[in-house]
Amino acid sequence: MQWLEELARNQTLLALGALGGAVGFIALIVGWVRNAFGIPARVRAWVRGKPYARQDVTAFEVIRDPGQLLPRLFGAPPPGAFGDLDMPYTPRDPNRDVQAELRRALDAHGKLLVVAPSGYGKTREAGMLVDRLIGEGYSAVLVRGEGWLDVPSDWPRGLPNNRIVIVLDDLNRLLPPVVAEQAERETRDPAVRLPTYEERLARFLRYFEQTAADVRVVATARNDVDPASGVDHRAELRARMKAPLWAEFARVELSAFPDEARRRLLRGAVDAAGVEADDEAVRRCAAMSDGNPRTIQTNVQRCRRDREPLQPEGYTPTLAGSWEARYQAVIRRYPAAAVIYDAIGLLQSAGVTLEAGRVEAVARMLCGGWLQRAWMGLPIRRASRFLQRGEINLTQTRAGRPAFAPADGQVIPSGRDLALAAHAGRLVRLFGRRGDLPALMDLGAAAYFAGLKAEALAAYDRALALDPNLVQAHYNRGVVLDDLGRTAEALAAYDRALEINPQYAQAHSNRGNVLAALGRVAEAEEAYRSAIRLAPEDPGMYAGLILLLRLQGRAREALPLAEKRLSLDPGNGNILLALASMHRHLGNRDEAARYAAEARARIPADDHYNLACLESVCGNVDAALAHLRRAAGNPDFDRDWARRDPDFEWIRDDPRFGEFSA
Repeated sequence: MQWLEELARNQTLLALGALGGAVGFIALIVGWVRNAFGIPARVRAWVRGKPYARQDVTAFEVIRDPGQLLPRLFGAPPPGAFGDLDMPYTPRDPNRDVQAELRRALDAHGKLLVVAPSGYGKTREAGMLVDRLIGEGYSAVLVRGEGWLDVPSDWPRGLPNNRIVIVLDDLNRLLPPVVAEQAERETRDPAVRLPTYEERLARFLRYFEQTAADVRVVATARNDVDPASGVDHRAELRARMKAPLWAEFARVELSAFPDEARRRLLRGAVDAAGVEADDEAVRRCAAMSDGNPRTIQTNVQRCRRDREPLQPEGYTPTLAGSWEARYQAVIRRYPAAAVIYDAIGLLQSAGVTLEAGRVEAVARMLCGGWLQRAWMGLPIRRASRFLQRGEINLTQTRAGRPAFAPADGQVIPSGRDLALAAHAGRLVRLFGRRGDLPALMDLGAAAYFAGLKAEALAAYDRALALDPNLVQAHYNRGVVLDDLGRTAEALAAYDRALEINPQYAQAHSNRGNVLAALGRVAEAEEAYRSAIRLAPEDPGMYAGLILLLRLQGRAREALPLAEKRLSLDPGNGNILLALASMHRHLGNRDEAARYAAEARARIPADDHYNLACLESVCGNVDAALAHLRRAAGNPDFDRDWARRDPDFEWIRDDPRFGEFSA
């Protein structure tokens, strides 16, 4: 052992050992600081010697080759897993050719909505239909759940302008709940607000329909109750179908797989997965199953993973039970997985793409203070890697980073408070430290629509700190500032957006709204006309100028603008009502009666404000006041606007009108 003692006394080796220990200690401290506090993207870029660069996020992608769509819709299964694409396609009803039925409905209407409960195969059926269209020469435009969807500034590269099919998979994920949502009045003072996803989607679809020769749209949606969250997607769907956009869609509802089809589906699945199963076991398990293909897939995947034969004793007959059992098994093995599931649920409510690194960062944030975050860093990373390897399907972002793609209802909440209101501020700070510009933009929109205006403004301010030339952030910031009553600052934000992009029609329109509110009527009119000049085929660009002219007693000038808007958005009850009102004002009683009759067929029975306007135009004073009384019971009723609304010209002098406008 003498040589060892001499080695221990060697000064060079002692110095190297001390240096190595110091380097290791510094690396440990840096890792702890990064996990606990995050390191801003600009600092990381500066350390690496690279300037900070913003990455544009496109909310859609073009697919032109057959066979590429379904992998993009389903995402890649974890290595060795039995994923959605591995399930063999099995007709659900020998007496019903579903693919032919879907094609006939699409050919007849141009727009198709496929509805079914979670896991019933609606994405597979719709994807196969679109894939056949791609084989016939169509190009697919797949709308993604990430990024800010709106009319593209330029025609998408590589997309022909003749035959296009737009794919909207899982509207429940793309669109916020609409149960309490109600259409904006055409004649109401147009609020300066962010256009909802549904409004932006309508503009997006119109853009392609007005430019390309042949445009089809294929969408899917759930019509069940989510067993994990309790959300009633059936009520969402009923409410959504009232909107003019969805009235254009043919709706086809998929049925469950009957007994024989379930047996054939299960037999095909076990054979494809290489799972041992005799005919009797297949028959008994199929009879137990709830008719949902994903239930079958989940059971087959379990047998394949555990290398067990298919047996009725171990078969889970319902989807929710299978997921709950697997969730409990996962968190027993990796307790940190529970906080990852919570992070996924929170990011979904914020409308943010589930990039794996982003999910891990949010999971650490949910752990509590800095000490807990530092302590849980490694367990969260290990649990995340496990989930990516064998539990949750993955997809890739435009930047090529892995992102979780959980199935409907697969994310089971732990019971903690995951409301966006409770965490929006912390998310803003986290994404700001990470330099996560796309997440900040998505979070800002989600916070705005959730009524969290201060948090939305903070998100856009952080985004602009990363990229001062981001037009959409300036525009969105202007909307939020106006909502907060900071009108002069909102005008400055729109001006800044237009400095960067003078062709931004919606910014001109919203700038006109702010100028009108400030009493700068001539400048407002000029802004509105700029918006129309830049986007003459967008019906939304006409609303502000029509109203401005009507409020100035210039109905004759507003009339052709309203007729143009109606030509762009036929059947819109609010536009029909405005036309009826203007014709009545100008003394054109026959035209007023015609438009009023058309409007009456379009206005919902519970839209008492618009019905009050209609009855006023028609000269039915008592009926108008009765509807107005019911509308006034709504906490959002605007008495100041009711006093100025030109549709009440014919009842304003009635003494009873004063109670609604005082």
